[in-house]
Amino acid sequence: MRWFRFAPAALVVATVAVAAACTSSTVGESSTDPTGGPDALPFASRSARSLDLAMVRPASLRPDEVVSSDQGAVILADLLYDGLTEVDGASGRLRPGLAIDWTSDDDFRRWTFRLDPAAGVASGAVVASLQAVSAADDGADPVPVTAASLAVGIRSVEATDAATVVVDLLRPNAGLPWILSGLPYSIVGTGGASTGAYEIDGEDAAGLRLRIRPAFDSGGAGPETVSVRWADDASAAYRLLVDGAVDGAVVGPESLADAAQRFGWVPTSTSTVRFYVLNAGSPAFGGLDDRLAVVDAVDTEALVEAADRPDLVAVDGLVSPGAAGWESTASPTGRVAGPAGPADAADESRAPTPATLRLASVGEGGAVLTEALASQLTEAGHEVLEAAVPAPELAASIVDGSTDLFAFGWVAPASAIDAILPPLLGADSPANVARIADPEVGSLLERAARTADDEDRWELLRLAERSALEEGTLLPVAASGSTLVVSSAESGPVIRADGSLDLESSA
Repeated sequence: MRWFRFAPAALVVATVAVAAACTSSTVGESSTDPTGGPDALPFASRSARSLDLAMVRPASLRPDEVVSSDQGAVILADLLYDGLTEVDGASGRLRPGLAIDWTSDDDFRRWTFRLDPAAGVASGAVVASLQAVSAADDGADPVPVTAASLAVGIRSVEATDAATVVVDLLRPNAGLPWILSGLPYSIVGTGGASTGAYEIDGEDAAGLRLRIRPAFDSGGAGPETVSVRWADDASAAYRLLVDGAVDGAVVGPESLADAAQRFGWVPTSTSTVRFYVLNAGSPAFGGLDDRLAVVDAVDTEALVEAADRPDLVAVDGLVSPGAAGWESTASPTGRVAGPAGPADAADESRAPTPATLRLASVGEGGAVLTEALASQLTEAGHEVLEAAVPAPELAASIVDGSTDLFAFGWVAPASAIDAILPPLLGADSPANVARIADPEVGSLLERAARTADDEDRWELLRLAERSALEEGTLLPVAASGSTLVVSSAESGPVIRADGSLDLESSA
């Protein structure tokens, strides 16, 4: 039996990097509080026991319904609901959440979590929440596949007593505690009750007020209250911040350039990585050289620059910088580094074979990136046909080969690469849209699943990622960045890799 109390990861997660409180005369001059009272003061001047935010009202606050691109929803859902484990936003270490400790069998298939009685969460609520993201019901009838269920692979969950929960997995998974720190695995209390540090203290059409739960009010666990003002749009939320009416705001990309000058906001990647997939079943990409020639023709830095969105951060891998276990896959040449060492610079003899490439995109989020990609491929000699494909039809267009490239984003909030890479790269995973079936990738994933040491396991997963990228079917482009802007670095909250806030730590 293996015993875990604090997983020994020494990774530092990126934090919200903002300058000191702005001294510009424009801040506060048009305040919504004309008396110049406390509501007009920047965060650094307010009580440390309160935090005021502005954002567009999220469609849902339930962790199983939150969309990672809606950072406001992620922030609030995380404050209201805790998981069995959580990530310390300042140090990047795994720490207890609702579970005070956990053990596994030698094969990492059976995990036992001992609940913290002070949290006041029933083991039955834990069972119900985790069963909702199970890949199978008691190992028999399948349930709808979700990003969460793919990552965790739960076979069954059982409460052996009021304070103990046993999780049986379909396959070994040494990274389970890290996966369960992610927002999709948060526990919803009986009747929808809060399990996190905060509970709803009041709500109306103007906003929402959260108050710290008694179990967490130890004087150092974060502000006593979090008040949220609903804004009509992201620009209105930013105006409340500029006016000094709130401490922070979830804003739109159009406000970030001004926020960089006014508050010292800088890009901090979170959660979602956007990438393109070269359809391995397409005749245009019948060989490795054909695929790699297309990859060579794409300048991802230029794609992000063309998008002109400060909230996008260029990436060279499938994981957002800041997630536990992340490491750049790029070599000094700019090419992807394979398992045996850095790959050579782009092979100039591998000229692209002109072809008509059908490029599919879903939704509006990546439209500018897709347009810029099409332009680069055209310059490389290809004819590109762009088409917006409804999400329900995308899978069919991939399978029948009617699309050659398509946009894809891994949208589940994730704290560690354990929740991202195995589902994307596993040969038998429904999320393996790139059809990667390399035996070397599979072997590395299997070894990682049975490796207890975090650093050793993450290195195996990174090697699997590099091997997969060498197949030329995945083209990473950008990570979505945090759109939270706060008024003071001295008192600013710490933002985790999934976009949530760690109010128990300080920047």
